[in-house]
Amino acid sequence: MATITIDQLQKKLKKAAKALVKQADKYEALAAEESARLIKERTKRGFGVEKDGASKKKLKKLSPAYIKQRKREGLTAKSRLGRTDEMLDNVKAKKNKVVVDGQRNKELAEIAEDTGRPFLHLSKPEKKKVTEFIKDKVREFLANFQ
Repeated sequence: MATITIDQLQKKLKKAAKALVKQADKYEALAAEESARLIKERTKRGFGVEKDGASKKKLKKLSPAYIKQRKREGLTAKSRLGRTDEMLDNVKAKKNKVVVDGQRNKELAEIAEDTGRPFLHLSKPEKKKVTEFIKDKVREFLANFQ
């Protein structure tokens, strides 16, 4: 086993820290992508989150009239904000944050939030998943750092 002096270790750690700082934007982007993925996944299962760190809750039920309309069209009566999936398909990571792409989709997302179907937030367990995901990526980077 090779020995290393304190000075060599300090130099290696400084070099690794500088390299890691240079990767910060990459990790922020990965966190946003993972957040968007989790939001879509949860919302398609019929759950929303009112504010960051809150518990997930079932999305508010659809109105009886809208349920009838959806049934006539062969769609589910369950509220999952995915009638056509266009809005959820446009939940994306941009500039290191989660956004809804497209003007119409942004409007639909605002309507969902205003009508008691908030979904563009992460629950505490989801935030923990994102944190663990990034920690794993950082560990992987450091393990492969020369």
